[in-house]
Amino acid sequence: MRKEEYYTKADCDTVIKRIHDGYIYVKALQRQIRDADAFFVYLFSEDSLINYYTVFYLPVLCEEKNVSSFVMITQNEETAAMVRRECRVPYILETCTDEEMRNISTYYRAFPSGPNTRNKDYRTIINGCGDNGKDRLMSLLGYKGIDQKAIVALSVFQWYRIPDDNEVKAAEDYEYKKTSMETIDWDRFGCKEIPGPVDFPDNVDIGLKPLLDSKIRKEDKVVVFSYTKTSRHIVEVLSEYNVVAMLDNNDELSGTEYNGVEVYTPREYLSGEHREDIKIIVATRSYRAICEQLYDLGYHIDEQVFIAYINVDHLHSGIFEGKFNNGRAIYDDIRARYPDERLFFITFPGTGDIYLAGMYLREQMMHDAVDDGVLVLVGNNCKRVYDVIDCDAPVAGVEVIKDHPSAMDFGMFVRQMGYDKLNVCKLGHGNELLDPGFIRGNSGLDLNEVYQLIAHSDTKHTGIGVKTEDSTELFEANGLREGHTVILSPYAKCMIRLTDGFWEGLAETLAANGFDICTNVAGSEKPITGTKGVMIPYGQVMDFVNRAGCFIGLRSGLCDIISGVSAKKIILYGEDNRSGKDYHFNFCSLEKMGIAGDNLYEIILDADYKQSIDMITDVLI
Repeated sequence: MRKEEYYTKADCDTVIKRIHDGYIYVKALQRQIRDADAFFVYLFSEDSLINYYTVFYLPVLCEEKNVSSFVMITQNEETAAMVRRECRVPYILETCTDEEMRNISTYYRAFPSGPNTRNKDYRTIINGCGDNGKDRLMSLLGYKGIDQKAIVALSVFQWYRIPDDNEVKAAEDYEYKKTSMETIDWDRFGCKEIPGPVDFPDNVDIGLKPLLDSKIRKEDKVVVFSYTKTSRHIVEVLSEYNVVAMLDNNDELSGTEYNGVEVYTPREYLSGEHREDIKIIVATRSYRAICEQLYDLGYHIDEQVFIAYINVDHLHSGIFEGKFNNGRAIYDDIRARYPDERLFFITFPGTGDIYLAGMYLREQMMHDAVDDGVLVLVGNNCKRVYDVIDCDAPVAGVEVIKDHPSAMDFGMFVRQMGYDKLNVCKLGHGNELLDPGFIRGNSGLDLNEVYQLIAHSDTKHTGIGVKTEDSTELFEANGLREGHTVILSPYAKCMIRLTDGFWEGLAETLAANGFDICTNVAGSEKPITGTKGVMIPYGQVMDFVNRAGCFIGLRSGLCDIISGVSAKKIILYGEDNRSGKDYHFNFCSLEKMGIAGDNLYEIILDADYKQSIDMITDVLI
């Protein structure tokens, strides 16, 4: 088939227009609401219980995010009636047409996680938009007791727990404190001149340019408000400017640093004598509330406070449309070589994700009634992982998208155009507005089972073969002793890093007990102080670990690869205060996933790292 048979230019133009019209609706509604703390809730699910539980959990969100009121948007009169009947928080109800619903959904579907409620900048949730992600997510209903209540809590609100009825009832007593927007003349500053506040790192260069061209000089003392990913990127972009501080209302961030710039609360930095010599950059969707706060402290817009913004044309032609067209070009390039084959796209560039997707690829192809297919991977590292696993699926070819940003563009294009329309199957989790991956770790659902369910497999697999090469030369070249070496693996993409102090203390203790110590490193990673850095190829890692005798690592995809070795494997799980002590263990424990192998020890570390080091050495000695 030619690519024109999968889509037309008119199809692409329709998506771009929907994005634009959805953006216009969203921004117009936001400007209409004068409550700085209002939260926007788009009730677009076709499942009535999903809509009900979205409303049911709003008191918890009120208390958690200090929300004063909600703006509820729906295109469905039955849903509107349910809101009037069931909603127990202050709200404004807005109705939209089916066409407006489709436009808004398309706009939010342009970004992988949509208005992710874990990001403090976003005061929006959307509980459905009729895409493939909804169908995949709803297919989990009934499995291990997963119901609409769990889906709403874990995937719509993206909490790490399912609040019980007592927590919801207690939250209903929350005292709502409305924040007015009376002090600033927003007709002057908000409605026309700030249509698109910078709230994505990709927008930074466009949004900063007008400020750097005319209002902020390199010698000015620059303060960046908020500690978001976008604001941290601004600090990096302004490396040649005099950035003297970052501000954030989170007291826990006070005293920390980013790129050598210290973080303060506004109270700490701006109280006392008025600072005439600073210029404050605000780059967040919550710019109105922040500007009000700064106004009360005596800092005014266009005098000392500057909002980084982009206009509508820039937002869509300069950012979204560029990404969409880049994704389209990648798709067309693959189709030039494989015009007819079904594409199997593994969206997340994780070692463990390639390992798990490889276990279920054959069954996914059988489900899709495909005799052969083309695997689409992100980055050369994923290709190296795929090359060492014994995947028995009939793969006609492997295509590698060069990096994660390009893969996100490709994912955006196929998601907007439709997976089935473009003959693409998405393997694994991630890259969707409502994602099955958010359910993991709850109801006993582990990461292996997420892949099993997504692939429609009746069997939970317990591993896949890994090709093994001899590592004698590499082992001996580093002067290591067989059976008396410990490999430390302190790096992982999705886990909170343990402190250097912990790893250095562990290395020192192990060395004192007669072990040789090396650190598995790749790229720019540094070995733990006092250890030798060794870059172990995937093809040799099984043999290398067995020769060493022991592997101690933070839970990562490498742990999946080596799960079948006979050497001791001590897998560590650090505490993440966002999600609770046991969260990562619950969904990616090798034991729970059923790929443990022999000699596996999994340890959830305590805050007392000295005690944790003692636990580890007890296993070895």
